[in-house]
Amino acid sequence: SKHLRRALQELAEVRAKLLVAAAPPAPNGIRIIAENLRGAHPELLLPLATEIARNEKAIALLAVEETGQLVFSQDPAAGKDLAGLLKQVFSSFPGQGGGTRDFVRAKIAEPSKSAQALAMAQGILQV
Repeated sequence: SKHLRRALQELAEVRAKLLVAAAPPAPNGIRIIAENLRGAHPELLLPLATEIARNEKAIALLAVEETGQLVFSQDPAAGKDLAGLLKQVFSSFPGQGGGTRDFVRAKIAEPSKSAQALAMAQGILQV
């Protein structure tokens, strides 16, 4: 419903602010926000990733633990290749999905491995 969408959008904006504020920028200015959401509404994933990526050089790596859904999003100034990143994640955690340099959505076959998949993605980006 429209009300639910609006509520989720407001929640995404507030949560994005908190997550970005809590993530220290790396020396190159890039901020990686990796969050494995438990018990979150699956529809929160897209607006939350989008809101995080509105911040300068921010990269959102989000997962929903129960479903294995992944969404990666970045401010284009962060300059990473998220489609390439997803391919690397799939090499260890098979799944389906895809997208662009700046935005991908996917679902891994084994949701219980969401946290490991996120940790791997974060590790690759931090090199």
